[in-house]
Amino acid sequence: MKFHFHVGARRDLKQSYSWYQKHSDRAASEFLGEVSATLDKISNTPGNFHPVNKQGKARAVRVDRYPFTLIYLPSATNVIIIAVAHDKRRPEYWQRRID
Repeated sequence: MKFHFHVGARRDLKQSYSWYQKHSDRAASEFLGEVSATLDKISNTPGNFHPVNKQGKARAVRVDRYPFTLIYLPSATNVIIIAVAHDKRRPEYWQRRID
């Protein structure tokens, strides 16, 4: 399974990583590790996570130990990561990235 990051999702990830890095190199490194582990979960069972939009295309999975959710669009051969969304900020801002 191949992963592709929407340009906005790449920006989300970089900004979140930078925030953690300003506070703790260890927290930043562990954040990336948990995001990577979440990508592994998606890779193993992309259709198992709950739909988060009306069309049922986008799905979401929480990142362990951090207040983030990965929003993604699965297909037979790849996954597009739409957002690395903070759970408490700007709910559903990523919706416009799907259209």
